[in-house]
Amino acid sequence: TQKVENGLDVRTIKVGSHIGRIIRLSRMGLVDASAATASAIEKYRPQVIIMSGICGGIADQVSLGQVLVCETCWDYQVGKHTIDRFEIEPYQSSISENTKQILYKLCNCEEVLNKIYDEDTQESITRRFPKMATMASGSAVIANEKQREIIQSQHRKIDAIDMELFGIYRTAELSDGEIIAFGVKGVADLANCEKDDQFHSLASLTAARFVVEAICPIMSNSENDLYR
Repeated sequence: TQKVENGLDVRTIKVGSHIGRIIRLSRMGLVDASAATASAIEKYRPQVIIMSGICGGIADQVSLGQVLVCETCWDYQVGKHTIDRFEIEPYQSSISENTKQILYKLCNCEEVLNKIYDEDTQESITRRFPKMATMASGSAVIANEKQREIIQSQHRKIDAIDMELFGIYRTAELSDGEIIAFGVKGVADLANCEKDDQFHSLASLTAARFVVEAICPIMSNSENDLYR
């Protein structure tokens, strides 16, 4: 069922024996993502928060359509603008080691890979295993190489740039309960001047399919539920 609750566009779903809610953000960005997450935590008291969507990948690290599971993220906008340059203030969030290990095994599972891609997606994008990724978050769309290079300079292993995940991770960290939070993004473009909407739907689809496969193992918090 789909309805509006507390200003949120909400759809109730069931995956296995688990009941959850899909919340559609009204717009992109850290502020809306943080506010919606805080509202959802207050109303639903979830055990797990997962975001799926799209991101801009770093060309030599990832491929178009590849699924990225965000291991560590930060806000690339936090710091100080001096006359000569921007000095970032280190401020990052990471998923727990236990969650990371469960997701890492899913990323390297052939059965999960087969469920992410089908004949339609394989005609347009390269079939690649999902990757545990390092991401930078900010509220601006990045569509030029110069700005991307500035963000890349903040971390030598950055894989992608997105617009929401740090807000979600940080909101979950500041909540009262013990909430597992992680994000899954499909690479829709390479954050350059060739940015367009061609791969948005496919990238969203592959990320959402991974989330479906991850829900039960994460909820059970046991490796016994992982594919063998």
